[in-house]
Amino acid sequence: MTVDRLPNPAVLVGHSLGGFAIQRYLEDHRAPAGVLVGSPPPSGGMRLTCRMARHDPLGTLKLFMTLRAKPMFASPDDARYWYFSAEAPAKEVAEYAARLQDESFRATANTLIRPVRTKRVTTPLLVCGGSKDRTATPSDVALTALRYGVEPVILDGLPHDLMLDAGWARAASYIADWLGARLL
Repeated sequence: MTVDRLPNPAVLVGHSLGGFAIQRYLEDHRAPAGVLVGSPPPSGGMRLTCRMARHDPLGTLKLFMTLRAKPMFASPDDARYWYFSAEAPAKEVAEYAARLQDESFRATANTLIRPVRTKRVTTPLLVCGGSKDRTATPSDVALTALRYGVEPVILDGLPHDLMLDAGWARAASYIADWLGARLL
């Protein structure tokens, strides 16, 4: 992995599926700190899969038949529902929705097959997410934090793509402060 070739130990920050990848990486590797932002819980993506099926049964069926998730999330309305706050400007949501790409179905399915072995993770973690996140809900964030024995951080009013929403600076500041306190 790229992180293993860096000259200094890296702080790992992962959003959504990237947060799950970090959890898996930390089963067998160490880092000075890790930040999981809107990440699936260590148990995997089944909770999200069930939410998707309740919200859009036909879309979920198509996803599993085609192995493509993008059609379920790429319209501006769907992108707003899953990723953005109601306050996000429509023009920005449409622009971001047009840029969405398919996630690796293999990587996504892998979250359903094997949970993370949390007892093997010793890296200090910040587990955070937005209170308006429909993808990795506050209860998902709380479950993840519980599994790692840390306090969950729920950022009020923020959606799944909190780094693209109006409150991004608040989220970035919290993460920077947390990292600063751990790494000094």
